[in-house]
Amino acid sequence: MTSSLCVSAIGLTSPLLPAVKLLGRKHSGTLGFFPDGAFEDHAARGHLLAASFGDTELAGYCAFRVSKGRAMIAHLCVAESHRGAGVAKKLFAALKTHAQERDLCGIGLHCRRDYPATDLWPKLGFVPVKNKPGRGIDGAELTLWWHALPAADLFSQQDTSEQRLAVVIECNVFRDLHDTTEKRNEQAQYLAADWLAAHIELCAVQELLVELNRIPLPLPREALMRHAQRYRLLSSSTSRTDEIYAELKVVFGHAAPTQQQASDMRHVALSASAEADVLLTRDKEILSYAAEIGERYGLQVMEPVDLISRLNEAEQAALYQPARFASTDIQKARPRPEELDGLAEKLHVPSLRETRAQFAAKLGALLCNRDTAVIAAQGDGAPLFLIAHRQTATRCEIPVLRCIRTALAATALRHALLQITADTAKLGGGPIVVRDSLLSEEVQSILHELGFRIGADGWEKITLRFLGDAFALAAALKSMGQPAIPDSVPRTEIEARFWPAKILGAGMETWAVPIRATWATALFETTFADEQLFRPKRELILSRENVYYSAAIQSGMEDATGRLLWYVSKDAHQPGSQSIRACSRLLEVRRGPAKVLFNEFRRLGVFEWRDILAIAGDDPTKEILALRFADTELFGYSFPGAEAKALGVLNNFTSPVKVPETAFAEIYRRGMKLPVLP
Repeated sequence: MTSSLCVSAIGLTSPLLPAVKLLGRKHSGTLGFFPDGAFEDHAARGHLLAASFGDTELAGYCAFRVSKGRAMIAHLCVAESHRGAGVAKKLFAALKTHAQERDLCGIGLHCRRDYPATDLWPKLGFVPVKNKPGRGIDGAELTLWWHALPAADLFSQQDTSEQRLAVVIECNVFRDLHDTTEKRNEQAQYLAADWLAAHIELCAVQELLVELNRIPLPLPREALMRHAQRYRLLSSSTSRTDEIYAELKVVFGHAAPTQQQASDMRHVALSASAEADVLLTRDKEILSYAAEIGERYGLQVMEPVDLISRLNEAEQAALYQPARFASTDIQKARPRPEELDGLAEKLHVPSLRETRAQFAAKLGALLCNRDTAVIAAQGDGAPLFLIAHRQTATRCEIPVLRCIRTALAATALRHALLQITADTAKLGGGPIVVRDSLLSEEVQSILHELGFRIGADGWEKITLRFLGDAFALAAALKSMGQPAIPDSVPRTEIEARFWPAKILGAGMETWAVPIRATWATALFETTFADEQLFRPKRELILSRENVYYSAAIQSGMEDATGRLLWYVSKDAHQPGSQSIRACSRLLEVRRGPAKVLFNEFRRLGVFEWRDILAIAGDDPTKEILALRFADTELFGYSFPGAEAKALGVLNNFTSPVKVPETAFAEIYRRGMKLPVLP
C-alpha cells in the first residue's frame, strides 16, 4: 500500500460515496438504519467525512449533523480491515477541526451502553453526560457523550476564585460524599463544611464521569452523575494528559493495566495536566506514589482527612496564587483597527455562541465612539485582556470586558479594574456597571472577588472617595439610592466593599510600617506620583494581595486587621524617602518562626527564602511578622515622617507603630489630596 490515509469531506459526486453506503448498510445492526437519501443529504451539506487510501479504498467514515451550535455524530464506522490503526481518531480530529472553524460549542453523540464503542469515546476526549432509555424494543440505555470546544465544558461553574485551591475528588471520595445506597467512608463528609468553601473548590476531571457511567444499575448511577454535573470539570491538554499517563504506567509498573488501574492513572494524569492543586483519594496505590507525583507534577495527593487537618491547622497557609511579574512587560494601549481580528480571535467567547467576526465588529464600533476608552493589554507578545469603559460624573459603564485564561492575564485584569475603581472614586464615586453579557467564567470570578455583584443592569459595584464617619457614609450612600448598611456588618468589610472609602469612628486600627525603598519598588509595582520616586525599569503588574515581612515584633499587632500606612525608610539615593507614601488594607498579621511563615506564604509575594532568612538574621527559627495586605493606594503627596510625629505617631519608624485615628485621617487626607474635613 503506497498511499497514506487521508480524511476529507466527500460530496455527492465522490467515488467514495457508494463505498460509504455499503459500509453503513453492513453495520446497520449497531449503527442503526440510515437510508441512501440520508447519506446523500449529509454529503450535500458537507457533513460526511471519509478516511481513505486514494479514491477507492475506504477505511472508515463519519456522518454528523450541525444544529443549535453543536455537531452531533450520527455514524462513526471503521472497516474491519483497518481497525486498530487510528482511523477513528483521525476521523474525529477532522470533525473537531471542522467544528472549531465554525465556532461550535462542542461535539456530541448517543451510544448504547452495551456497545464496545463505549470504551472508545473517553479515549477521544468525550465525557458521559446522561443516560436515557433507547427507542428499541429492548429499551437498552443510550449514553449522551459530549466533547466540549475549545476548552470549556458543560459543567463549568461561574463562581470560582483563583485564590482557592483547585481540589479534584477521585471516584471513591466522590461516592463517599454522594452515594446513599451503601455505607461509605465518613471522612469525606467533612469536605462539605462551610468554612472550607473559602479555601478550596471541589472539582472533577472527566474520568470521574467515565467511572460513574460504568456502574451497571441506573440507581445509583444516574443520581451520582447528576451530582457530578454540579462540579466544575477541569479542562486539560489531551497531549499532556497522554504524556503523563504514559509516564505513570512506568511509575506504577502497569505496562498492561487493568481497567481500574488505567482509570486510576487517568485520574492522576488528568488532574496533573489540568494543573490542579490537590487530588483527594483513598486509593492505597495512588497514595503510595504521592511523593513522586508531587515532585514530578506539582500535584499533592492525599486523603480528605489530611487536607482538612492541614487547613484546620493553618487556614491561611499558601492558599493564594497571585503570580509574580516583576520582570514582565505589560503594554496597555488603545488597539489599532488592524489589530481587531487578532484580538477577536483570542478574546471572543465561542462557548456563548459569539463568533470572531461578531466580536471584531463590536470592537470596531467601540473604537469609533469618542466617549469610550478601549484598552488592550499585551504580554509576551499575546493579548491578555481588553476593557472598554465610559466614564461620566456619576457612573462608569463597561460594555466590553474580556480576558484570556492565564494567571498573568487575570492578575493584570485585577490591576486594571482596581485602577478604574480608583479613577471613578476620584471623579466623585458612584456605580461601576459591567454591561458585557458574554463574560467568561474567569472574568466573572474576578469581578466577584473585587466586590462586584449581579444587579439589574449587569455586574455592579459602588465606589466612593470618602473619608468620614458612619453617619456621613450612610448619607452618601442614600444620595446614590443605595440601601443602608446594617450595623452588624464589620467596618473592615465595608471598607473593602466600597474601597477606597475610609470610615472613621468605627474602632478600626491603623499601623504605620517602615519599608525599605527597594521593597517599596517591588511591592507597589509602579512609579510614585509627583517626584516619580522608585521608578522601576519595567512597568510592574503585581497581585492585588501581597505579603510583607518584618523582623520587629510589635506587641499588640498579632491578629490585627484594618489599615497599613507605608513609611519609606531613609535612603540617601532616593529623594522623598523618610515619608509615608501609600495606604493598604491590612488583611491579617501572623507571628511565627521565619521558616514556618515563609512556607505558609511562599506563593504570595516577591520574597525569596534568602530574603526572609536575612530579615531573621540567618536564624530560620527566629520569630518575625508576616503582614498580608491588599488594595494599595499610592499617595499623591509624600507625608513627611517628622510631621506624622507631630500628629501623635510616637515612633522613629524603626518598627510598626499604631497610628491614632485623628493622625490617620490627616495623613490620608493630605496624602490623597482630599478636601479638609468639616
